[in-house]
Amino acid sequence: MSYAAVITHVQADAEATPRLNCAVEIANRFEAALIGVAAEMIPPLAFDSGYYSVEADWVTAMRKTIEDRLKKAAGAFCGATKGFGDKATFLSGLPPPAPALAAASRAADLIVAGGAPRKM
Repeated sequence: MSYAAVITHVQADAEATPRLNCAVEIANRFEAALIGVAAEMIPPLAFDSGYYSVEADWVTAMRKTIEDRLKKAAGAFCGATKGFGDKATFLSGLPPPAPALAAASRAADLIVAGGAPRKM
């Protein structure tokens, strides 16, 4: 069995590091390309009536927080794939993570997925 490309969801959270490390190890083992996808979205707002408004400051702050998290995810991916050269590709954006990863996964043979550890 052989893989040409491996894909994983890259997050800024420390709990996501084992998933990235696993994807790197698999890509190294099979000499495969590695695609990292970092996607975060601005949470949808729900109102119970039409009399609410969202302050522009909140939207600006939320977008900055997300952009900072995407930069941190990019740094984690670049750090983990130093020896990959052009066989490492990082994609990021503001769509919901699941559809973004699903769309990008068409370019891969294997998806390395997993959630955060359970809190007990």
